Amino acid sequence: MAAGPAHAQTFSNTIFFGDSLTDSGFYLYQPDKTGKPGFGLAPAGTGTYTTNPDPGWAVRFGQKFGIAVAPADTPVTGGNNYAAGGSRIVADFGNTWSTNTQIQTYLASTGGVADPNAIYTFWNGINDLKSNTPAIGANPGNIVLPPNFTAINTLANQAVGEVQALASAGARYILVPNISLLSNAALAASGNPLNNATANDARALYDQTVWNGLAVKGINFIPADAAAIQSFVLLSPAEFGITHVSINAPACGAVNAYQCGPANYVAPNADKTYFFADGPAAPDGGGHVTSAVQQIISDYFYALIVAPSEISFLAEAPVKTRTAVVDSITSQIPLSFSTPGVFHGWVSGDVSWLKIDSRYAGFPNDPGTPASTTAGFDYALTRDWLIGAAFSGGTTTQTFSLGGDFRQTEYAVSLHSAYRKDAFWLSTVATWGALSDAVNRQVPIGISCSPTRAAPTEPTSHSRPRPAITSGPLLEFFQRRLAWR
Repeated sequence: MAAGPAHAQTFSNTIFFGDSLTDSGFYLYQPDKTGKPGFGLAPAGTGTYTTNPDPGWAVRFGQKFGIAVAPADTPVTGGNNYAAGGSRIVADFGNTWSTNTQIQTYLASTGGVADPNAIYTFWNGINDLKSNTPAIGANPGNIVLPPNFTAINTLANQAVGEVQALASAGARYILVPNISLLSNAALAASGNPLNNATANDARALYDQTVWNGLAVKGINFIPADAAAIQSFVLLSPAEFGITHVSINAPACGAVNAYQCGPANYVAPNADKTYFFADGPAAPDGGGHVTSAVQQIISDYFYALIVAPSEISFLAEAPVKTRTAVVDSITSQIPLSFSTPGVFHGWVSGDVSWLKIDSRYAGFPNDPGTPASTTAGFDYALTRDWLIGAAFSGGTTTQTFSLGGDFRQTEYAVSLHSAYRKDAFWLSTVATWGALSDAVNRQVPIGISCSPTRAAPTEPTSHSRPRPAITSGPLLEFFQRRLAWR
């Protein structure tokens, strides 16, 4: 019997750059960007663009890895969330930091070196891509109605440059969600007065150009289809306990979300049953989401991050079980040397305990108990030389810590030979095997849980068969983003 951990990546910090979608309290400590009526400092207990005092997705995301998240402008202590509501890619205005300023401020605090063990988020661009966006200096205003393709490409390349600056400084794990707002169907379902397919297609072009630009430059990043997950929720609200999806009747009424607390809720449970926190009647134009949707976004991003770790066990488990088979054979060889012409038959079993090292906060440990049986026979050609064959079968069920499991079955045939002469010995083991996997990964998203299933497959020689994937309602978002480096 044996036990062994497999090591997972852990994060030293979570660092955020972006706009109001990610802001967790930038305007608690300084006035907002305009000073217009209805704006100003966020009251105590608010500050996040949601139904306060509920945390936004960034705070929830950090908590999953055991990391506290605070605004970067927190007096004395500072913080790890540089996002500011109203932020644009490179254009500063008032007290609102662009992501360029956010990143440069972070790098200035670290001597120009990005923590290589932190996970970073770059989520910005929507304020540059609204039809009512004002021009600031050399940065143009409305570039989506009609689409100004040159300006959109320039903006996307500016965003690529910001992410590249992080990567060049040493960042290795960078989450880059899209900002395409919602699908046209979801916009229609929400009653959004900005429902315009042309403008939305222009935003989609920005997203595609950013992701393609990062790929061309060889920058490893984690793409996240935030627009698709929010669109799905708007079109299937009941699955997530949401009963109100109209942007024109939001949870906070006519109050800006970052200034909204329970006293502003239009209903006591509006933070759980409404999709939008604020809408067009709010001074800043609204469009921010409630606590329920913030939880969904956080869960989705988290599921993308840990998916490779969970699925990596499909390759890790056979390494352990195959080692057990070889160990069984090599342990038997010294016992089987005998007089020439003699056969030996034997049976051996192995039970192991396998999981990812649980010291790494936030990453599933996915425990399981692989078991295998090997039966073989040897034939002594001479007193010092024998040959043999063995047949083995093994199985394991590794339980995904977030829900579900995968079941793996392995069958193998091995040929072995051993030779000894005085103080010298030589043994060889050649194994042919096949695996069959059945995956049932549960993905918690808000109060919903989407199954991700892979049906068992017939094993094929010399290789591990690839399971046929069948989708749960949310799996399409995860299949595209499952593997990242």
